[in-house]
Amino acid sequence: MKKPVLHPVPGRHARGLGRAALAAILFLARAAAPARAADPATDASAPADMSQDDAIVHYLREKVAPKYGGEWEHCVPLVWTVGLEMDFPDVLAWGEFRVFNYRLEGDTFHFVSGGNHPGLMRLRCTDGGFSVVSFDPVLDGSDHMPSAKSIFGGHFDAWTNCLHDEENLEFHRLQALADYAAQKKLPARFVQDPGRKRVRLPPAYGGIDPEFRALLVEPVVPASALEWREAAITDVARFLEVASPCP
Repeated sequence: MKKPVLHPVPGRHARGLGRAALAAILFLARAAAPARAADPATDASAPADMSQDDAIVHYLREKVAPKYGGEWEHCVPLVWTVGLEMDFPDVLAWGEFRVFNYRLEGDTFHFVSGGNHPGLMRLRCTDGGFSVVSFDPVLDGSDHMPSAKSIFGGHFDAWTNCLHDEENLEFHRLQALADYAAQKKLPARFVQDPGRKRVRLPPAYGGIDPEFRALLVEPVVPASALEWREAAITDVARFLEVASPCP
């Protein structure tokens, strides 16, 4: 089966936590989080020139991350889109959306709080950029699967398939952290989750200052990851019209 489009744009492969460990971290973090409910509020604070992906990340940072506790400084969300419907200026994006909050100590990001928020993002292009109009999240508890089937509809199988691909989810979590650190000029080189050894971040994806890139260590890249990367880049190209600010 063809892999769904992954965001942020993929870089090199880096091994991190296994699916059981990542699931355990998300479970512990979610324990202190409030129950999810539909949020119809428009993300009016989003800059006017945002791409679709940037708008989703901005929404997760501004509307979802603050609901989590703990002393954290940096929110680096993960967006895995499994379905898109475009009828400009409106875009519907179904996906697995995850919030990760960290504090930075020296050269290491420490995971503090966060959780997964699958559902449907409704976006609109106005003034040359995208913003999230509303978010329909999958509910918790006994309503979880019924609401997931209702919200995802024909994209339900793609979503459940992505949940079984924790290796790629973890790869993109690390890649997003590396890119974020490079963008913000932070000295981070590692990430550490509760009860786990710290993991080295991969090189930032591109456009990074050479002096900063020299601080990062090139990991070993399995052939399978390289093949997947080429396929993912092809998918990104197909959705270029929503990966860039709208006309």
